[in-house]
Amino acid sequence: MPVLGLYIMRVHLSYPEWWEGYANGAPPKLCEDGRSEFDRHLKGKLLIDLAGNLEHSFRRILKQLDPQTRAADFSAIYASLLRQNNPYLQSPPPDSLPTLDLLRLIRNTIHNSWVHYPESGQNREVPFKGVTYSFIVGKKLDFINWDLLTALAEDIFRIALAVVKDPRVIALSAMSDPGAGNPLD
Repeated sequence: MPVLGLYIMRVHLSYPEWWEGYANGAPPKLCEDGRSEFDRHLKGKLLIDLAGNLEHSFRRILKQLDPQTRAADFSAIYASLLRQNNPYLQSPPPDSLPTLDLLRLIRNTIHNSWVHYPESGQNREVPFKGVTYSFIVGKKLDFINWDLLTALAEDIFRIALAVVKDPRVIALSAMSDPGAGNPLD
């Protein structure tokens, strides 16, 4: 769906002619607000999908490495899988926790209509690529942009690649994925 959204944004929503045909006589502000809101939701969907796919993959890998693990939520899964002390991985990717914390907090905040309402009731600050991102309880996120999304995706790709190329992960037998509809026997 995000690919379709990117297409719609580029081919239709970015052009005033499209808006004139869709909402003839609508003031420019309505068109701009519609385009902006569509863009925000598109970025949100991409981030939610990225976090969900990564969480699922890390959960499957961690369960293979440690069938007795009790890690259940995303933060516990990645903290356990990527731990530096008594590591599961031969070479845990360095500096991965801030990236994953940022992704998780953004995803959780999107699920709350883009307003930060953590279970802890606490504000959070997360450093990423020389910028500190603030999550203020009860405040809407206002820092999600395409540059941040690109930087996050690139860093998550680096982390995921390090995990799947780790010798201990490579040595695992093929993993079934009941969610994929074709579990291995």
